[in-house]
Amino acid sequence: MIYDLIIVGAGVFGLSTAYHASQHSSFSSILVIDKYDIPSPISAANDFNKIIRMEYTDETYVDLIIEAIEEYWDNQNQPIFNQCYNKCGRITVVPPIDNPRYGFELDCLKLLQSKKYNKLHGAEKLYTDISINGKFSNIFTMANSNINASENNNRPSDAKFRFNSDCGLGYAAKSLENVYNYLLKHKQDKVAFHLNDGIDEVQSVVNNNEAFVEVRTEKHEKFVGKKVVICCGANTGSVIPKKYMGNEIRATGLYVGHIKLTDEEFQKYRKMPIVFDSTLGYFFPPDSETKILKICACASSTFDDKSECYLPKYGQNYQHKLPSSSIKDIKTILLKYLPDLAYKKIIDGKICWISDTSDSDFIIDELLEQGISNCFVCCGDSGHAYKFLPNIGKYVTQRITGELNEMLVKKWGFKSSNVLGGNQETSLYQTIDVNWPSVLEWRVEQNNIAIDNLDWVNL
Repeated sequence: MIYDLIIVGAGVFGLSTAYHASQHSSFSSILVIDKYDIPSPISAANDFNKIIRMEYTDETYVDLIIEAIEEYWDNQNQPIFNQCYNKCGRITVVPPIDNPRYGFELDCLKLLQSKKYNKLHGAEKLYTDISINGKFSNIFTMANSNINASENNNRPSDAKFRFNSDCGLGYAAKSLENVYNYLLKHKQDKVAFHLNDGIDEVQSVVNNNEAFVEVRTEKHEKFVGKKVVICCGANTGSVIPKKYMGNEIRATGLYVGHIKLTDEEFQKYRKMPIVFDSTLGYFFPPDSETKILKICACASSTFDDKSECYLPKYGQNYQHKLPSSSIKDIKTILLKYLPDLAYKKIIDGKICWISDTSDSDFIIDELLEQGISNCFVCCGDSGHAYKFLPNIGKYVTQRITGELNEMLVKKWGFKSSNVLGGNQETSLYQTIDVNWPSVLEWRVEQNNIAIDNLDWVNL
């Protein structure tokens, strides 16, 4: 059988693409392949929750997130996504004035409050206490005394806070399961799944003078498609060799820890907002099923220098562990904002591996050289793609069918002149340099240390 479309990888990009491609007239047969069951244990979205925010200074992503929220997440007529959405709000700890995030946050509000969007009015208001003038006093009363008392506060004694009631979270793993189950139930005539089998090779084949793409798996299966899109996230480098991708993509690891609440503690904190401190990290309301509260230590990140940052480093050596510096940050977060939980043991520490780009733009483009045609790559989530689960697949589908507008084709295209060994005279890609690292105002994990140079602690 020759499929109209083969999707390799069933994370955010892959499932979203399957969802939208199944509604497009160009695709009557779609195959989704993943190395694991859904949700994959190595997918960045296989998590309790992820932030769904509007704040960007780039109008492309503002347009996308407003579409995602208004048409899907916050739309009761879209239960696949709406059931996985909690409009809990977010408290932002205003960063020091000399921190790049300070200006970024103001610029976001300015753009969103402009005539074009007319959003988030009131979110610029400053509060002097984290309870937001008593709105969350039942949660943060004990914390107030600690916020200014810490010796390592790294901000003025008159700390300020903002509250965005339009921010929310998505139940990440559950939302992947919802999309998967929807496709199984409602699109079984178009979409098939081949799971628990990794990819060995992707190559072009010719049949009756027509070019196709053949996907070979680790279990020696062969699948042929008219089009193939690789949606493997941080693991893209295991499918597409670096010589094909140049310096466009890196695998970046972010640190996550958890604490387990008692029934009484869960009742107290279950309705709290997300709290985001860009100098340390952020935390979410506890999960209702497990009573586990997730804390992200965002001040640092990691990479595998042995693969030249191109591959993630999975494995037992990094499970249930965290770097000592991240443990310290998590303990500091708890002591500052949830001091009655500071005694809790940190459990289930993990690295959340993401595919990263130097400018944090996605890559949604075709591999045009080295003899591979009709093969697309979709990655570069850069830690902010989950919120677009409901709609990013629409744009991937448009790119595959040639319907994507030229501005987005360029924005999400390969940017280096030597991708796949091309040069400025022959390359079909944009000819601008890709420089690493690139300091972006909204990115907070600026302390990037190689994974083997860290002091790891068992939890």
